[in-house]
Amino acid sequence: MHLGKLEPEKVKQNIILSSLYITAYDLLEVEIKENTKTFSTFHLKYSNEPDWKEKAKQEYKREVTNKYPFKDKLNKVYKDDYRACSLWLKDIGAINLKEVKTLLKIRTHRNDVVHNLPSFIGDNDKHLNISLFNELQEIYKKIRIFWIRTNSLDLNPEFDNVVIKDKDIEATLFWDYIKHCIEVKI
Repeated sequence: MHLGKLEPEKVKQNIILSSLYITAYDLLEVEIKENTKTFSTFHLKYSNEPDWKEKAKQEYKREVTNKYPFKDKLNKVYKDDYRACSLWLKDIGAINLKEVKTLLKIRTHRNDVVHNLPSFIGDNDKHLNISLFNELQEIYKKIRIFWIRTNSLDLNPEFDNVVIKDKDIEATLFWDYIKHCIEVKI
């Protein structure tokens, strides 16, 4: 770790950007994992079966996590919900393979930031990857729009025969704030 001369404004900027990246990743992870779990088992919730939660767990495992096992370099098989849900989203047309690969890079960078936070805050040679941050926001918005279209607009008869453009669907105010912080560099 090369600290050099710590500049208070640079340290402040790095703390804020790192915090925003970690928070943005957590929001993205909810869109990927939790919404996939809810969507892929939604029909069971209203099945009037007393054990629907257990059936939903089993169906989620069968349709998502077990369907996309991950093998490491030693051929050991792992279950990785984030990766599996990302691939499931690709298979249903929400994102493409390039975006899945980017999501894995985004997670790797997030883990690097979280586990090496002092370096990202005070090391003059270690920087947050703003390009990945921007891609995180774009993929988040794409997935969010997919869920809004699939879960809200498609299921609501008030929106039948109504054309809504993607640009008219807002992700959240928080994303506008994050984008503003990055653009003005805090």
